[in-house]
Amino acid sequence: MPAVSRAYQKAKAMSDEVEAPEIADLVITASRKYCTVAPNYRFESKSDFATKCGLPPKGRDWVIAGRTEFTPFGCQDSANKVVLVFHYGRNNAKSYSFTAGQLSKAPQ
Repeated sequence: MPAVSRAYQKAKAMSDEVEAPEIADLVITASRKYCTVAPNYRFESKSDFATKCGLPPKGRDWVIAGRTEFTPFGCQDSANKVVLVFHYGRNNAKSYSFTAGQLSKAPQ
């Protein structure tokens, strides 16, 4: 049974690495849409962020995962403040970091 578990974890890590860019784009797009219609936005937790942004199941799973770091943020926080970090891949060795500005403002 341990061999099956290791094989599953390895396959899952490989799948996460392939899906990571798509999930990152999905989260950015959803959060920017929300922040556009709610200019006085405030996110208190991972769950609050996922719910308000209306993330689909895959994006929500990544955001609320135990390996994801989240710092509460709102419209008055610095755009350079890192507020969301996804850890993924084998041993969670890879990561995507997002600033408040990346998640709330469309590129100029």
